Amino acid sequence: MLDTLADSGVQIREVRLPDEWDFLTGSSITTASAAERCETFMEFLRRDVRLFGVSLNSWLRSLFVPGHDYVTWLRLRMLLLEKILFELFRDVDLVVQTSVTPFDLVGCPLIGFPIGFSQNADGPDVPIGGLIGGLPYGEQRLLGLAATYQAVTDWH
Repeated sequence: MLDTLADSGVQIREVRLPDEWDFLTGSSITTASAAERCETFMEFLRRDVRLFGVSLNSWLRSLFVPGHDYVTWLRLRMLLLEKILFELFRDVDLVVQTSVTPFDLVGCPLIGFPIGFSQNADGPDVPIGGLIGGLPYGEQRLLGLAATYQAVTDWH
């Protein structure tokens, strides 16, 4: 994907992750942040828990995040957002992601799009996708990058 984008005129640059990145995006932090995600779907949890399938346990666990953990998460979220805005994006417009974390934690936009197929010698090739994160209100750049990629490939 990166080679194809570079061939299309996109400048690719490696970035260094900010200090404390692993801590700020670790599992204890993301568990506390799940309380917000759960609140959005509370109506559906109350209506029919079967709608959540195999992920029901993680949804229910997020209902029991202790208040002090949630308040700590709110404070850490501001630090994480600051690191994303002022350190990670210091010299770049978009960031290739391997996970939705931390962008989903702080409300920054992401886009996922098909980029080809894995080369699986033991079975059928499996489709794979690229994930790109952007700055707040940066959806237009994300869509533009995905459109650029799709214009020169046939994975869509």
